[in-house]
Amino acid sequence: PRRSGAPKPVPDDCRADHVPATKPYPVADVLADLLEISARALRVGGRLAYLLPATNGFRGIDEAPRHPALECVAAAPQPISAKYARWLVVMRKVRPWAAADATAETRALVRMGADAPWAKLREKIGGGGAAAAAPPPPPA
Repeated sequence: PRRSGAPKPVPDDCRADHVPATKPYPVADVLADLLEISARALRVGGRLAYLLPATNGFRGIDEAPRHPALECVAAAPQPISAKYARWLVVMRKVRPWAAADATAETRALVRMGADAPWAKLREKIGGGGAAAAAPPPPPA
């Protein structure tokens, strides 16, 4: 018997062409999980580096997602276009992970930082908000 929620086994004759089903995984949740796993797994002094897509208005270290056990030590943009950039974010583990780090409040704080670049990205792409409907400024 298969336990509830367990993946259904793929028959051997279908494995070669099988593409596993995926579920939506919001970016803020991906980053919250990445930081939580890193805070647990890294040694104190260990580093995590990741790429964060954002708009050119993103302010790097000031707006990067945060975790109580990790410190943002560097953030460098790589412009992709006039509107968008991807940021190399480097974080260092500054203290041992504690059970108090795995609270809903901590996750909300990480998600808030993770949502900052995406909120601006959604606005510029046209996903909502007044900024999406505003016309571009006249050329200087």
